[in-house]
Amino acid sequence: MDECIEVIEEAIRVKRLNNKWEYSIDLANSCISSDQYKLSTATISGNGTLHDSIRVNVEFMIHNSDKINVRSKIFKGIERAIRYIWDFPENFFLCPNCCNLVKKNTECKKCIFFKSYLTFKNKKELCGICQEETFRTILPCKHHFHKICILKMDPYAENLKCPLCRHPIDEDLIYDLFDTNADEEIIEETLSDDEI
Repeated sequence: MDECIEVIEEAIRVKRLNNKWEYSIDLANSCISSDQYKLSTATISGNGTLHDSIRVNVEFMIHNSDKINVRSKIFKGIERAIRYIWDFPENFFLCPNCCNLVKKNTECKKCIFFKSYLTFKNKKELCGICQEETFRTILPCKHHFHKICILKMDPYAENLKCPLCRHPIDEDLIYDLFDTNADEEIIEETLSDDEI
C-alpha cells in the first residue's frame, strides 16, 4: 500500500493545478476484473492532500453494451479510496434482472417492485436461458428472461430471436436491452463521518 501511495503522490505532485489533482488507473485487461462486467478505468481525484476528501470514479461496461457506467464514491483519505478500487469486483455484482450494479448481499431496489408483484400474484417465472427465477424482463412473445442472460446474446446478429420460440425481437427492444449509447450513469455515494 505504501509504495502505491508514494507513486500516486509523485504523479500528482507533477500534475497538481490550483490544489486540484487527478490520478487515473487503466483497469482494462488487468488483474482487477469481474466475470460479470468489464472494468475500464478508475480515477482518483481531490482538492488538497491525500488525507482530505477523495473522489473515486470506477468506469465499467456490461457484456456487449457500449455504454460506459460510472460508480462514484467519496472517501476520507487515500487508503480507503485505493481499497475501494481493489475490492470493487468482490463488493459489487450485476442484478441479473436489470443489470444495475448492486452491493453484494443486498437486493436490487429497482427490481423489488416486480418481485413483489409476482409474489402478490403467486406466480413464479423462470428465465428461458438459465432456468432461474426472474422478475422483470419479458419479450413480446411473453417469454421471461434475465436481462443479463439476454445481454450475452449477440446484439449485432441479424434477426435476433427469442431463444425459446424463435420469435423475432424488435429492433427498438434490442436497442433498449443493449443500451448502445455512451451516456454515463453516475451513482453518488458519500460516506458519513462514522463510516470513514
